[in-house]
Amino acid sequence: MAESDAVLLERCPTGDRMAFSTLIKRYQGLALSQAFSHTQVRSDAIELAREAFSRLHAQLPAGTEPFAFPSALVRKIDDLAQDRRKRRSRVGEPMAPPTQDERNLVILSRDVASLPEADRIVITLKHQSGMSDAEIAEAVGESAGSVGARVARAAKILRETLIRKMREGELAGEM
Repeated sequence: MAESDAVLLERCPTGDRMAFSTLIKRYQGLALSQAFSHTQVRSDAIELAREAFSRLHAQLPAGTEPFAFPSALVRKIDDLAQDRRKRRSRVGEPMAPPTQDERNLVILSRDVASLPEADRIVITLKHQSGMSDAEIAEAVGESAGSVGARVARAAKILRETLIRKMREGELAGEM
């Protein structure tokens, strides 16, 4: 059985690298999805997620509540992305035009990012990290039924939004 976030978070401040490595594996899908919603470039999203994990590890206090880790990760990525945007706007870095697949991923990422934070976290953990409702429930401090309802609600919102965008021609692909 997998160790809970609570147990892993208790071990991290003592220098247990395997505990934090387990948290990275558990939440890498969430981190990459959130980072991609900001960068729209996979390599930049990977770099941003790595930086967020690194900074969280360095700042992780003893006694961190397990339900706070996914939220802290999302906030750290958001903060780092905002800092990068500020730096790039000052430097004026040019960007290559995105492919259609990249444009579709940007649209999907923005739609996921527009969900309420609790819904965004659970649907990302479900579909990017492959966690079960019970694992997500333990990670976010809710019941499995509540997690299932959040995932279903978020999926319905995304499905309806993406179908509408495909019909309107904003999103390329087949229905």
